[in-house]
Amino acid sequence: MHLRIVAAALFSAALAHSQSGSVQGTVVDAANAPIPGASVVLQLAGSNSSIFSTSTTAEGLFTIPAVRPETYDLVVEAKGFQKSVTKKLKVDPGRELSVGSVKLDIATVAESVEVRESSDVVNLTNAEVATTITRSQIENLPSLNRSPLAFIGTQAGVNTTARGNTAINGQRVSFSNVTLDGINIQDNFIRTNALDFLPNLLLLDQVEEMTLATSNTNPALGSGSAQLTIVTPSGTNQFHGKGVWTNRNSFLAANSWFNNRNNVALGRLNQNQISGSIGGPIWKNKLFFYFNFEAFRLHQQSTASRTILTADARQGIFTYTDTAGTLRKVNVLQAAGVSADAAMAQLLGKIPGPEKINNFLIGDSRENLLRNTAGYSYLIRNNRIRNNATTKLDYLLSTRNSFSTSYIWNSDALDRPDLENGYALAPRVANDEAIKLLSLQWRFSPSGYFTNEARFGFNMAPAIFNTTETFPKAIIAGMSYSNPLNVFRLQGRNTDTFNIGSGTQASFNVEFMNAGCG
Repeated sequence: MHLRIVAAALFSAALAHSQSGSVQGTVVDAANAPIPGASVVLQLAGSNSSIFSTSTTAEGLFTIPAVRPETYDLVVEAKGFQKSVTKKLKVDPGRELSVGSVKLDIATVAESVEVRESSDVVNLTNAEVATTITRSQIENLPSLNRSPLAFIGTQAGVNTTARGNTAINGQRVSFSNVTLDGINIQDNFIRTNALDFLPNLLLLDQVEEMTLATSNTNPALGSGSAQLTIVTPSGTNQFHGKGVWTNRNSFLAANSWFNNRNNVALGRLNQNQISGSIGGPIWKNKLFFYFNFEAFRLHQQSTASRTILTADARQGIFTYTDTAGTLRKVNVLQAAGVSADAAMAQLLGKIPGPEKINNFLIGDSRENLLRNTAGYSYLIRNNRIRNNATTKLDYLLSTRNSFSTSYIWNSDALDRPDLENGYALAPRVANDEAIKLLSLQWRFSPSGYFTNEARFGFNMAPAIFNTTETFPKAIIAGMSYSNPLNVFRLQGRNTDTFNIGSGTQASFNVEFMNAGCG
């Protein structure tokens, strides 16, 4: 008696920070028996160009890992069976697509069976809870300032903490991981704003799709119990381009009640966003490109309020109410027998005079009683200038080798009136940053049973707060009026990230032979 045991084994190593998807399924005959050695090929939708390929195991199983997010046709062939073609299979970033069982009929006159368009499939491969935000949703749904982060809050399990941060399923904010083309793009210096501030400040046309996995995430995506996987657009076999211009201005806007009350004019606002993109083939079915540039120009003014001195207080006369309710005034300089300090006199010369008092929301004065301090409201510049550029190349050399590279350059020059404590009409503090991201990916599949994906990239993202203030040797603070010297000092951080990783998936058969006689 001869006993032969054949076991199929699968070896897989996580494809670190992979933004690719995968396709899995089973090939069976009409009696649901597995068909080993069947050829499984993914083609670009509507073409006859094979992009990814594999073969089924002894159990009829197949997996095509590290698949570029795209729409494909699935072609399955086996000797003695009709060819099966499933049209328009959508592979989403960072997700496993299960096509279930592909049935092949015995070959007759018909050469192939074609499914015009695949229906929605149920995830049979893992327990991951994930949602993909598609390109049509990104293009057609409204979003604030064309930011793709606006879509995160629309997903199930996403909420806002008591501190105002976005969290997933009630977990710590720092448990979330965000990648763009497989490269981490978070502020990894301060993780408390993990889903609310990405130094890259992406805009809509830089994003093709986004997959948010909230539970049981795929280990191939890297660390983090929740994963936001973002991919940039790629070119296709057709040329596509578009242009977008939006404008928002204050021409018909009304002033605020407090500005009218304080005789402060309506602040200027003029915002323009201009975007243009183009993508297509350089070499049909092989080499594709995509380029996008978007300019954001916001010129506006915001209302600022400062505390200044009354006319008496500037002369050293302190006004107060005694215990009997009587209003009294005393010259504190004369009472102390001192003269005005030269350094303080210099500071006083830099603050607006009492004629600038236009409100009593701050200070100790009232409309019918001037004491020592009162409010001064005025308009301060609050501009923002952004440039976002994206370039991507995809080279599908063969079913064995494919390459992808993307380079993103985003600049942001932002006034920071929220960090201004003086009386400047233009803030002295500003963010002026240039963020650079590079992602290089190589997929190598020498056979239908072995696939390796290697990735290298970086995200160079400074977060620096510059100041134009000239600081003296000593800083005087603690006055009852707003300090004309902006005490905010130069500071910031570099949130640079480097990613390098490689992952392998292989399937093989192991045969054991036990021979005996009886």
